[in-house]
Amino acid sequence: MASTTWSPMTTVTEAPLAPHERIRNAADISVIVIYFVVVMAVGLWVGGGPGTLMGSEGQREV
Repeated sequence: MASTTWSPMTTVTEAPLAPHERIRNAADISVIVIYFVVVMAVGLWVGGGPGTLMGSEGQREV
């Protein structure tokens, strides 16, 4: 008969984030938010605003 060994499961508790880790996470989030705002601003600037429709170039008066 084969012998088996049993070991109890151990739980690992993670330490709370250090202050520099929290700041880095906040910086990551702020970079994403700033990028989103810049992309939206450029899209509105190039597209002519939210009132214009895609493909309506032929209907504008010159």
